[in-house]
Amino acid sequence: MWLTHPESQIIVILIVAAFVRGAFGFADALVAMPLLLFLIPTSAAAPLMALVACLIAVVILIRERQAVEFRPAAMLIVSGILGVPVGIYSTRFVDEHIARMLLGTVVVSFAAWSLWKPKQLHLQTNRTAPTFGFVAGVLGGAYNTAGPPLVFFAALRGWSPQKFRATMQAYTLFGSSWVIVMHALAGNVTSQTWTRLLTAAPFIIVATLIGQRFTAKLATEQFIRWIYGLLIVLGAGLVFTGLRW
Repeated sequence: MWLTHPESQIIVILIVAAFVRGAFGFADALVAMPLLLFLIPTSAAAPLMALVACLIAVVILIRERQAVEFRPAAMLIVSGILGVPVGIYSTRFVDEHIARMLLGTVVVSFAAWSLWKPKQLHLQTNRTAPTFGFVAGVLGGAYNTAGPPLVFFAALRGWSPQKFRATMQAYTLFGSSWVIVMHALAGNVTSQTWTRLLTAAPFIIVATLIGQRFTAKLATEQFIRWIYGLLIVLGAGLVFTGLRW
């Protein structure tokens, strides 16, 4: 049967991840990585997801590039780059399991509070973007979980679904490109990596476009509620992985 083959299962996982990213602008790696690690090692899964993230980002930006908030995106990118080495260095002193559980608890608590009291927290300007970007860089460098701080910033700014997705992709293009370079230098980007990407690419593109259409007509307030709900699920997943591993 087709789905019993590991390479076919990888494609299915990437399709699901692309749909989620197309719909919400993030969470593809958080959805796909735990599943991919049942099939292939981290050294193969991480560069593959970085390449997939870049492909999805390009697809989204082609359709929604005019919605990018360039100034906050630049602030997030620069501060995020500065935070990455801090995150990498911090892994020498912080237990990853404890960090994942703490991060998951914070994400769930913050998202649940935002759903319960939606009008209480809101950012009027982009001044705090460097803070969110730096924290994202630290978490990305340490645990490959840069998404939550970026999502919180975008949600607190009250961006529309299109602006939310597009600006997140601008950050992803830089972040994932840097990850790809690092993996290439480490010898983790192989011919098999490219074969998997090229085989899955048509399905990834279609799934991304379907995901965009899925949330295209949502009002901003409803979209943000979906985002917080997704964050609660992902935060709970981080807590679970911290407990399990």
